[in-house]
Amino acid sequence: MAWLTSLLNRPATIDDERKASAQDTPGAAQPPPAASGPPLAILAPDIGGISSFRLRFFSDAATAATDVEQLPPEIRRGTHAFWALHDEPVVGPDGHREALVLIRANQTSGVFYAVSFVDMENAWSFARFEAKRGLDVSHLIILWAAFVTVREELDGVSLLPAAAPATRTQHDRTAERDAAALEATEAVREL
Repeated sequence: MAWLTSLLNRPATIDDERKASAQDTPGAAQPPPAASGPPLAILAPDIGGISSFRLRFFSDAATAATDVEQLPPEIRRGTHAFWALHDEPVVGPDGHREALVLIRANQTSGVFYAVSFVDMENAWSFARFEAKRGLDVSHLIILWAAFVTVREELDGVSLLPAAAPATRTQHDRTAERDAAALEATEAVREL
């Protein structure tokens, strides 16, 4: 990953600044919108390379689908979508989740490089390793990704699932509540 670190630490050139100023704001990374649930993130391919993306956050799947529809077809086909979560998502057999490290190309860029891992321990280990090699940790976003399928249909783009999954913490709390309710029900039956 030394090539990645050297790429990220290189100074911006005049061409980079021109490209950045030529990009319109829809491709720039934005902070997650204020919403009650987790944001839906869209990674749209960038011309910078096979693993470089523009990152956008949305509060719901319908708004994100509308944004993806407006992308050129060649970019739309390489788009990845996921629910950005702080806790590990609980996904069904058809779902897919990964720990994701997003590395911003430079402080002012909307370009990110994505590296995925099977668990958060490996993601943090990678981040620590790269930080020791000189990567500025302010360029990192580390999160759980519950992936969403981007489907092109006759009537437009759809994103499935359209709702964020429960997280391990939420799932554990629900299981505890259900166990307590079952215990209370059994206690009442014994009376």
